[in-house]
Amino acid sequence: MEETLSALEPWMKGSEVLLFPGNYWGLELAGRLACRLNGSAQNAVKRLTAAEDHVCITKSVYGGHMEGTFRMKRAPYCMTADRGLEGDCVVSARVDAYHTCEIQAQSVVRIVGFEEEPPAAGLRNAERILAVGRAVKKPEEMEKVQQAADAIGAEVGCSRPVVMTALAPMDRLIGVSGAMTKPDLCIAAGVSGAPAFYAGVEKSKLLISVNQSPDAPIHKKSDYVILGDMREFVEEIRAYIDKTQRT
Repeated sequence: MEETLSALEPWMKGSEVLLFPGNYWGLELAGRLACRLNGSAQNAVKRLTAAEDHVCITKSVYGGHMEGTFRMKRAPYCMTADRGLEGDCVVSARVDAYHTCEIQAQSVVRIVGFEEEPPAAGLRNAERILAVGRAVKKPEEMEKVQQAADAIGAEVGCSRPVVMTALAPMDRLIGVSGAMTKPDLCIAAGVSGAPAFYAGVEKSKLLISVNQSPDAPIHKKSDYVILGDMREFVEEIRAYIDKTQRT
């Protein structure tokens, strides 16, 4: 290992990002080079983007049930790619060189420049949102929610219980610790309406709540209220769209 590090260290100086394979050698090289070059290290990276003074990486957390985004502040940024990926690690960067170290025959990618990536529309700029809460219990129910949202041209949003049970990724979270939205239409289905969630949808031009509990706090803050089961509501949307598309 020391022989490999000695061979790589001079070649790596001056690089911004060093991306290694996600195997034993990659883990060792990333950590040790970060220490030697006074940089920072992260493992099992799925995506990375960069700004002028830092790099942001996304990786699986909580046993693979969620994704987390971390800000790395000290260059060079040494990291390993997620071994679970079928293809290459997704980067918004220009690859300057692809190097194979002859000593251990381990591939290393050196990245020296970044190209701007168009921002994703996502929840923050969505015109329509179908937001669901703890009433969603199974992946199959989440699939039906997605189908209903697609049918009305809406983005799917979630309250914290949904993302904490790994039924949706973290970038679908609405509220204080998620996306702060201002859609033309927001349908909050099966959402109780806790303050942290409501803060993310209070700027909606039209807010419709769907909850079978008449005491759900979200009802008091909505423009229209539907007292009913969220699952039935989602099925009704899908059935109505199917019917209109056939006629």
